[in-house]
Amino acid sequence: VTDGTLDLRTGEDVNGVVITFTDKETEISGTLLDAAGRPTPEFSIVVFTTNRAFWTAGSRRVQSVRPATNGTFRIAGLPAGEYSMVAVTDLEPGALSDPGVLDQLQGAAFKITLAEGEKKKQDLKIQGR
Repeated sequence: VTDGTLDLRTGEDVNGVVITFTDKETEISGTLLDAAGRPTPEFSIVVFTTNRAFWTAGSRRVQSVRPATNGTFRIAGLPAGEYSMVAVTDLEPGALSDPGVLDQLQGAAFKITLAEGEKKKQDLKIQGR
């Protein structure tokens, strides 16, 4: 229900419909490191589902965050599933609502899987050029 719409009409039979809530929040935290291994806040971290059906505007399965000045970051509340994770230099407003942008980012990203309520630590290191 939270990833789409449920259209109910008056008098419609909803027997068999089950909606499950959880209080087990997922979390990915870590530190963004530059090519020399020093913490850096100079990039954004983007995490997005590998399931293209959820590459929509406002999807809770697509998130980005800027690290703190010490390079640490935290992304919470993603539903369980497989995700792509990548650090990027610039993000245009609304870019993460564009499936074409996510498709390009996927080429540089690595996969990370989250189980319900799982908390993972994942540092990212920017590769030198």
